[in-house]
Amino acid sequence: MLLFAAGMICGIFVRYCIREAYCSALPAIAAGRATTADNAEFALLIRKATWALVVLWILLLAIGALGALKPAFD
Repeated sequence: MLLFAAGMICGIFVRYCIREAYCSALPAIAAGRATTADNAEFALLIRKATWALVVLWILLLAIGALGALKPAFD
């Protein structure tokens, strides 16, 4: 149950980072008036989302492995 909850938190965090990147930095980047700070903010948010996605995949693999192996926790 804890792995599932952590997976949901990671998924929500990925969505939050991507939404923040698109709302804050990307309009300036697309308009061609981006500053170094806009580019850095976009890169930071995407980097955070990427790491959360990696953790999400690790959690999903762990959930799958535990489901397949079915260890006995007595």
